Amino acid sequence: MKNKSNNYHSFDAEIIVLGSLIIDNSCMTEVNYLLVPSDFFYSNNRAIYSHIEMLFEKGLGFDVLQLSESMEQANTLDHAGGLIYLHELQQNTPTPQNIRAHANIVKQQSILRYEYNLQTEREEEWKRK
Repeated sequence: MKNKSNNYHSFDAEIIVLGSLIIDNSCMTEVNYLLVPSDFFYSNNRAIYSHIEMLFEKGLGFDVLQLSESMEQANTLDHAGGLIYLHELQQNTPTPQNIRAHANIVKQQSILRYEYNLQTEREEEWKRK
């Protein structure tokens, strides 16, 4: 049976959030209260956001160069798609202006996945009884 929780994600919203953060680091203040790494469905995007969050908490910048160097030192750059993917995130983001709306989409999809998985676990537990 196909896992329906895989339907609850938005690749476009995830890349726009990440690209917006890379373009304008100050956007992090608009989403850091809302998003956590586990909200990102794709593991590479999750790794990138986690690293951005860590750099932000240290008061460091996270443009493409800073982020790629930091991720390389942490041996996470290749898993995240490499320098090329970070450049694509930046280039494929039209403007960081709507980051909050896209962050809300990422969060909503995360909540839907959580609720679906919770319901599935309850159903499986009930079947075992």
